[in-house]
Amino acid sequence: MQASTSSGVGLEDRDYRFRLWPGTQREFEHYECGAEFNKVTRKHYDELSRVCEDCKNMYRSEPFLRQRCMNNCFDNEIFSYCTDSLLHPIEKIKAYEEMKMQIKA
Repeated sequence: MQASTSSGVGLEDRDYRFRLWPGTQREFEHYECGAEFNKVTRKHYDELSRVCEDCKNMYRSEPFLRQRCMNNCFDNEIFSYCTDSLLHPIEKIKAYEEMKMQIKA
């Protein structure tokens, strides 16, 4: 069962109520990616974000799946679940792991 606030909105849902523009430095920082936001890290960030976007499109009934996938700079179980669900080859998953390390630094 999900905890709720006095307004009846779930605590989990409340965290995702505001809008961040995709691919911006603000979104990059919001998802706890600690590296410097530059051309290289943005390219990696955009590619990892596409995995989450594709996963969200595959599982449309799951609310906030994209945001959960991106939490902790993509270092979470949902991101791994998405790469498996999207049938990415192991080489690509290894490349994603390297990208995550570079943007999380």
